[in-house]
Amino acid sequence: MALSNVKLAICEYDFAVDGGAISDVAIKDTEFIPAGAVVLKVYAAVETAATSGGSATVAVKCGALGVTATTSLGSLAATKTVAFTAAGGTTSPGGNVVVKIATAALTAGKFKIFVEYAY
Repeated sequence: MALSNVKLAICEYDFAVDGGAISDVAIKDTEFIPAGAVVLKVYAAVETAATSGGSATVAVKCGALGVTATTSLGSLAATKTVAFTAAGGTTSPGGNVVVKIATAALTAGKFKIFVEYAY
């Protein structure tokens, strides 16, 4: 059976707008992924490199579902497209795209996040 209803959610994390504290950051420019969606791919187009005073990591969540493995900041260099390692799963319930910052706070960064999902 082919997936006939594949959608793309596009949102943007911007340190200047969203901050960089260790937490699940509810980014201001986000999209809602509906309950029952199957996450297929997640990637980011980096405009401003993500930096930190420590060894911060970044992951992407859709509501409570962690849809990517953590990515080190070295991967989030400027003018680079990064494919996150998808952890996959089905959203239940649905939720907004969230950036999970761990280990150390971010001090800069701006990137568009693309979440491809079937619904």
